Amino acid sequence: MKSTGRGVYIQRSTKRVSVQTSTVRIFLWLLLQDRLLTQNNLLIRNWPANDGCPCCFDHPLETATHLFLLCPFANSIWNRVRHLYNITTLLFTEDVIAFWLRNRPTVGVKWDTIWAATTWTIWKERNNRIFKSVARPSFLLMQEITTLVDLWITLA
Repeated sequence: MKSTGRGVYIQRSTKRVSVQTSTVRIFLWLLLQDRLLTQNNLLIRNWPANDGCPCCFDHPLETATHLFLLCPFANSIWNRVRHLYNITTLLFTEDVIAFWLRNRPTVGVKWDTIWAATTWTIWKERNNRIFKSVARPSFLLMQEITTLVDLWITLA
């Protein structure tokens, strides 16, 4: 994915897309198994972890549920996604899996793709903030989400 003065475009390469979707599938599997290396899972393994959520700096322990659902940063992204895709209501829950499954019937066919692109983008942003000390503006995150949704629906 490259950014130009005219917006964002994707280099069309089957190899690159298949590698990317494999990475995202592994990420989603880890997320649904609660095995992502968030702070709570790092501490369980006795690995060093930073204190607090890297996106809101307000929560003492980063968990997948906090990062993807309860964090004010994630909430603002989900609200933008809701408006962008004309989703009337998102049913927020205390669990990532329940959030995904409860919204499937109300949102429709695109929901799996929207959910995957949004969670993947939030995860990448979290990693950028931790490892590169770079926080991208939300409009760039929304561009990335819409680009991924469009690409993945085209490839499906």
